[in-house]
Amino acid sequence: MAEHEAVVSNSGLVLSDGVYDFLRQLVEKVFPGLGVLYAALAQIWHWGYEFEVGGTFAALTVFGGLLLTLSRRGRIVDPSVPPGGYDGAVVEDSIDGQTVLRVDLSDESAADLLNKKQLVIKGYDVTA
Repeated sequence: MAEHEAVVSNSGLVLSDGVYDFLRQLVEKVFPGLGVLYAALAQIWHWGYEFEVGGTFAALTVFGGLLLTLSRRGRIVDPSVPPGGYDGAVVEDSIDGQTVLRVDLSDESAADLLNKKQLVIKGYDVTA
């Protein structure tokens, strides 16, 4: 995650959005679908183990759902932060003994500075 993003805290089990979305599709659709498909085909074709295989997919679904829930629990988004986060922040610094304010850009924003149409900079709280 970038230095100036909107997420304030997380439970510790951190998944990227792409990984989370993939696992969610697997847990919500693929595992239950495969379990039901095998159970139905096992009845029709007399394959056996329909309870064992169906139960295995049910257990994987429940456990996967638990992991996905833990990965998003505690994720608190600060509503004052714009979507996509800040490109940088105003920070206090000291130069030759004098206090100055400077803009500290994130690595991504600094690398793409000339191609950006707009920068979103977090302000400086003088009361802090």
